Amino acid sequence: MEGLIVILVLIALGIAGFAWFQRARSSPLGQRAETYWRSEHPDPAAAPAAREPTVETLRPGDAISFWDGEDTLVETVLQCEEQLGARRTQWRWNLLRGGRMLETAPDGNVLYPSSEVFYQGSAPFEQLTGDPSTGGVLKTFEARVRAGTVGSNPVYFEYQGKQLQVRSTGTFGATPLGPPPTAEVWRDIADDPSQNVYFELDAPDGTQGLGIWTTHILLLVGEPLKASDIRAIYPGQSAPV
Repeated sequence: MEGLIVILVLIALGIAGFAWFQRARSSPLGQRAETYWRSEHPDPAAAPAAREPTVETLRPGDAISFWDGEDTLVETVLQCEEQLGARRTQWRWNLLRGGRMLETAPDGNVLYPSSEVFYQGSAPFEQLTGDPSTGGVLKTFEARVRAGTVGSNPVYFEYQGKQLQVRSTGTFGATPLGPPPTAEVWRDIADDPSQNVYFELDAPDGTQGLGIWTTHILLLVGEPLKASDIRAIYPGQSAPV
């Protein structure tokens, strides 16, 4: 009998305590205390997950640490597109501080650490853009593509002692993420895709070449990106895009 009385007393105390807690919680003081507790102890499930950038999802402001010990920032990301009939191809050109460019594309990623501008009127510019009758590289390549003979009669451009074979040409549109590029050739990319020309080259030793022709021609030279080339990528503080 005494045990039953003890149990009933405990139940009564529990009910009274719960009622007091509910009244205290609904009071102005209780509401302020609960608000303070929530602000100091946010719900982990409600907090946004930290962004983990990859080579394919870089944004302006992200930092990249390379295998050679150089750290650099992504200054601008150009989202590029080429439309050929019903086929649309998309890729990214990530312009890095210091002059490097990292390309991410469906057929592979390429890091271009060096580049050179060929200005209108210069010999390399004329060699690339001249008519086939004068040995113009790009127009000769396009003529042989149309004739179906480029496979048996490839077109080359000599650069720094290497014979770079032209593999493709095309036009592209580009939308910048972050501030528009300010470097020569990049800053002159037009809104009309037909005014922006690119061409790709390579050599047997794995060297990759990329030409961008807007006002002048920018030739970038690099190699396919290897998994070991990048040690780490850190998210920047730029606004989401």
